[in-house]
Amino acid sequence: FQKSMYIEKIGAELLTKQSPRTSQLRMSTTLATIGDDIEIKNPETGVVKIVMKFGGSSLATAERITYVAKLIRKHVEKGYKPIIVCSAMGKTTNTLISAGDFALQ
Repeated sequence: FQKSMYIEKIGAELLTKQSPRTSQLRMSTTLATIGDDIEIKNPETGVVKIVMKFGGSSLATAERITYVAKLIRKHVEKGYKPIIVCSAMGKTTNTLISAGDFALQ
């Protein structure tokens, strides 16, 4: 499928604008209200497949995972067909490398 710079730009803007907010959530914020302010534009005609990559700090806490899940769901509700790529969750890459090194010994 063809990439759409328009859609990639929308996704990047949403993540740029929204991700820092999730790191500063107040204790009174519940998982149910996280991501309620996400607004997704309708896809352009014929452009529905998008790649969304998440990892590191965007998957480090329950609040951030909830935010990512809602972001994905809202894209699906608008008619997008996202392909989701998740890398290691926050601060786990070094642990995975150490486990691999240990397994080789």
